[in-house]
Amino acid sequence: MNRPSNFSTTFGTNTQSGTVTVEVHGEFESATVPPFEAATGRVVDLDPPAVVLDLEGTELIDSAAIGAIMRFRRDLQAIGTELSIQAPHVYQQRLFEITGLQHILAPE
Repeated sequence: MNRPSNFSTTFGTNTQSGTVTVEVHGEFESATVPPFEAATGRVVDLDPPAVVLDLEGTELIDSAAIGAIMRFRRDLQAIGTELSIQAPHVYQQRLFEITGLQHILAPE
């Protein structure tokens, strides 16, 4: 399966707090999980105090993407890093409620 051309994962660090923000853009689904996991693996290697996963730019999130987010969260927890998720779209919030992950959503 080919990766859709509109998918990207970028991250940057707030130099004041050390918090890393990971932004996901495009369709976040099974074909785009590998590049997401490559990027988030580099984030884990940074050993930041906190990570924010910003899903505002996503058009679609499927079960493979939820699994990738859960693995990212597990890897961060192993190094003592907190993950919060910014999911501004109602369908994203509902998806996290259905999967029992609403507790990791960042407060609005």
